[in-house]
Amino acid sequence: MRRFFKVKAVMLLAVTLLACGKTSEEALTGQTEKQQPAEVTFNFETKTVMLNSGYEMPIYGLGTYSLTGETCVDSVMAALDSGVRLIDTAYMYQNEESVGEAVRHSGIPREEIFVITKLYPSQFFNPEAAIEEALAKLDIGYIDMMLLHHPGIGDVDAYLAMEQAVKDGKIRSLGLSNWYVEELEEFLPKVTIPPGAGTE
Repeated sequence: MRRFFKVKAVMLLAVTLLACGKTSEEALTGQTEKQQPAEVTFNFETKTVMLNSGYEMPIYGLGTYSLTGETCVDSVMAALDSGVRLIDTAYMYQNEESVGEAVRHSGIPREEIFVITKLYPSQFFNPEAAIEEALAKLDIGYIDMMLLHHPGIGDVDAYLAMEQAVKDGKIRSLGLSNWYVEELEEFLPKVTIPPGAGTE
């Protein structure tokens, strides 16, 4: 079990360094040609990274793909009990309710747990409703980071809705998952908040 968490730590750190298709140097400095410099600071003592949103994200965590029902609840609670503080879920994993249940019943203060979820392209036609659905299913007060799971029709509008949810205090940080550099070059000039991280 401990080996599993170490592997996840390395994997999450690697994807964070390659956030949104940047090179390692760009990810560390937060500098690209199309956005203002952003301070990105890794703290290997606390095992966190400071995102461009100003919030700290743990650099290792538990991905919950394929975990459902009580298996998901038990796995997330065991991970939290072992010191893991990042939990990754998604609409398509069909387990946001179980992740939220585990977080609520873990006995760990909410502000110490970093929960990521994702909107799927099938939700982009009504992103406001999709965000509210994620908040309701998780039932943990706010979402630490929301990602667009893949590019798709309406992805810019979906991201802009996520930006509004940040302003409304419903989401704290934004990111992208499974995007290629070419897709990013077209997408990034159309949004205001630079994505803070990417996964997968």
